Amino acid sequence: MKIVINENLRLAQIVSEIKSTTDTVVQVIVEANSIMNENRENIKYLENVTYSVGKMWHMSDMMQPPTQSEIGADLVKSDQNHITEVASTDQSNHQQKSSKRFSVRPGRLLLGVVVMMILGLVGAGLFVYYYLPQGTVILYVAEKDVQRSATIFVDTSLNEVNPNSMTIPGKIIAVEKETSSEFNATGKKTVGEKATGSIEVYNFKTTSDLQLRTGTVIYATSGSERLTYSLTSGVTIPPATISVGNQGLPSIVAGVNKVNITASDIGDTYNLIANSQFLIEGFNIDESYARNPVALSGGSSREVTIVTKEDQQKAETEIKAKVEADLIKEVEAQINSSETYSRDNIVFSNNYITYNKNIDEETAKFTATIKAQARVTVIANSDVKALLQADVKANLPVGYEMSNAEQIVKIDKSEIANDKLQVSATVTALIIPVLDLNQIKSELTGKKIDAAENYLKSIEKVSGFDINIRPKLPSAIAHLPGIANRLEVSVQTLAQ
Repeated sequence: MKIVINENLRLAQIVSEIKSTTDTVVQVIVEANSIMNENRENIKYLENVTYSVGKMWHMSDMMQPPTQSEIGADLVKSDQNHITEVASTDQSNHQQKSSKRFSVRPGRLLLGVVVMMILGLVGAGLFVYYYLPQGTVILYVAEKDVQRSATIFVDTSLNEVNPNSMTIPGKIIAVEKETSSEFNATGKKTVGEKATGSIEVYNFKTTSDLQLRTGTVIYATSGSERLTYSLTSGVTIPPATISVGNQGLPSIVAGVNKVNITASDIGDTYNLIANSQFLIEGFNIDESYARNPVALSGGSSREVTIVTKEDQQKAETEIKAKVEADLIKEVEAQINSSETYSRDNIVFSNNYITYNKNIDEETAKFTATIKAQARVTVIANSDVKALLQADVKANLPVGYEMSNAEQIVKIDKSEIANDKLQVSATVTALIIPVLDLNQIKSELTGKKIDAAENYLKSIEKVSGFDINIRPKLPSAIAHLPGIANRLEVSVQTLAQ
């Protein structure tokens, strides 16, 4: 990239071109009529900028044309000599005239007119030299990063930012939602009916009745399995009697009474055939036993799906997650882009959770219903920014002020402490030096260019400058305006 620095280019424009070019080598040619040719500090600054963006620097100077400045100097010298001669002639003539009587001759009148014209031209030249020039001086200052971190307190009762207590207002958003979801039951259980029927109980005791209470256990065997039953009511069996048979032999006739029984468990295994024998718990078979004149019936079993405690616990976890996700969406729908909140600070609460099926109840699916609320504190981004800006301004280094560049605000975290929201935030701002432009203008007024440049170089906070004078004067006599209101001094910021 080749840059020709002439009197029209400004320092900020050159810096921008160097940073934006894709070439790796920057070739700079400084024309002789450029102010920068005399202000080598600006050239040094441009060289540093080139190297800072990873490019190579090469500079060459153009030869200054000898005609303009030298001819100007000769013309000034010639004019001064001519004025001196005319002044001497005029003084001599005046002395001669003082010794003679006053008379006006045509030759002398012409000479007087010429002298007056020369004096007028000199006066005009002096006016042009001191009063006609206009000048602009642009001072370039560099931005500087400053970063501040702070803990900000949020108070929902406030209406405005309070920098003294580092507190900003907060807004509470509360939403409520009821939702239902269906879940699968996973438990397994065998259900069915118990077998029932009636039995005849035999009492072989001859001395007393047999008293059996409700719930008395009787049992029978079916293969290797022992099947138990219980009496559904109490029963009294009369004592046995002794009778003489046809052959004159005595025989015992057992006392008999009927009673209903129920199997102890479900299943068709308990449906015993008629005339099955039952033993009575606590009695020997020679004392008492029972038979069923009719087969027992009604016993059945089957495996069904039921709701377990684990099913309900899983459903509660899932439905809570679902309703909280829905509540977050409703919260976010009420927050605009200029506000901030943290999901971690949402407080959820449940009014109730119910199920349409109980634990151990037979069903393939069941429904859970929950009603919940969400509550969160929201803050305005502008309040955070305003508070941090005030904090930065209160802690600025001496001699600096805030730049007009946009500050970068980052909320690092927010948490609930002592039932109040606290926000940790960081702001990155750009600050620039403060220059006393009136003082600088006063120092520059009427100064020659080299003196002005030396003065500006002595100001530590000035990174560079441009000086422009109108109309253009030879460098030997070029100077800044002698009248303050014809000199404009301004500041421009060099972006990082």
